[in-house]
Amino acid sequence: MNKQGYTLIESLIAIVIFMIVAVALYLSIILTVSILRDDQARLDALSIAQNTIEEIRNVPYDDVGTTNGIPHGVFDAVQTVTQNKTEFTIKTDIRYIDDPLDGTAPADAVNTDYKKVEVNISWKKQFLTKPVTLITNVVPEGIETNENGGTLWLEVYNAAAEPISNATLKITNNQVTPAIDITAFTDQDGRYILPGAPVAVSAYHVEISKNGYSQDQTYSLIDLQNQYGSGVNSNPDDLTVVEADITSKAFIIDVLSHLTIHVENRETAESLVNIPVTIQGSKSIGTYSGDGSPILKFNLTQNTNENGDIDLPNMEYDTYSLAIADDTYDFAGSNPHSPYVLAPNTTTTLAIKILPHAPQTLLLSVQDRNEAPLAGASVHLYNSLTTIDLTNVTDDSGQVFFSPLSEENFTLEILKDGYDPHTEIIPVLANQQHTITLTEPEL
Repeated sequence: MNKQGYTLIESLIAIVIFMIVAVALYLSIILTVSILRDDQARLDALSIAQNTIEEIRNVPYDDVGTTNGIPHGVFDAVQTVTQNKTEFTIKTDIRYIDDPLDGTAPADAVNTDYKKVEVNISWKKQFLTKPVTLITNVVPEGIETNENGGTLWLEVYNAAAEPISNATLKITNNQVTPAIDITAFTDQDGRYILPGAPVAVSAYHVEISKNGYSQDQTYSLIDLQNQYGSGVNSNPDDLTVVEADITSKAFIIDVLSHLTIHVENRETAESLVNIPVTIQGSKSIGTYSGDGSPILKFNLTQNTNENGDIDLPNMEYDTYSLAIADDTYDFAGSNPHSPYVLAPNTTTTLAIKILPHAPQTLLLSVQDRNEAPLAGASVHLYNSLTTIDLTNVTDDSGQVFFSPLSEENFTLEILKDGYDPHTEIIPVLANQQHTITLTEPEL
């Protein structure tokens, strides 16, 4: 029995060792084959890139360009080829270069000095190597000539005015023939400069994006009119290019944030389900012609979920105002205050407090001279001609809510240690919101 038992254990150990060796050998073979295939694909990619460069260099200078790009030419910006059973993607970027040796725009009236060609070859199942990229310059014969058109000078920054490199720019113009459709990237200074752009009025549509960032763009007046009606103006409008001039435009994007809005009863702190909340940003994409009111970039009404929350991932940095979109409730405070400044790359929960509607209410916010909320301030609200005489203390967000009230003038008295007393008369007509700033005693 013992001898047979040892034989069985030894057999199991041998099988395990064999499996480990076999798996290691198999992975080694797979790795070797992948490297060999990758090396072969890289050689093929290099050959394709060299052939593409030679093809570009052998056509007339005026034909060096992409079919929907600037400069316009005979080459596709993106195409695919198959070689040795591998599919390769060829991306060709051709642009005018303003050589600093003879000055740059606007001092240099001719800023289309030569053309820079970049050919990028990528393929599926790349293992170790990066895409193959070849770059060459193509110069015109003889002296430089003006290619007509103007220059687009685009810059991309974050909210702190720092340049954003490698942001994607999508530039289109359907008003010229052939139409322009360019995808490009900002340089290390957050810039993309495009000389030789054909002259066009409010025609260059620009969209800026980067993975994990907010987006910015210009807006077509026609598109806004189709969506909001004829009486609107776009801002910023699609760009205009003027002959021998520079059109400059700065765009701002930044890392997206995550905002959660929680709605609760002010008195019981109970989470409230299915409450509609309107969230509006301060950024606009245009205005209405009649009263000049803004067309908001972000304007959303959404109901709270089973936890009393509205979850908003991928939010752009902005100043957001909140309101209850149900007239059976009153907005009775928030922490932090509304409007709320949402900074880039942050995760925030904003609590809204509500109560059943009353015709006359007062939401009072007490703050210091730096606009910081003052908790623990004693607030006395009364009217000597009625029986209304209320005293309350501001909460952690510096707010206090009085409801129900009557339509009349009230005397307001506020006391807070370390601050001057404050007294004023407040007319309450409906659902009022009021902010008081307390000052420290002078020394």
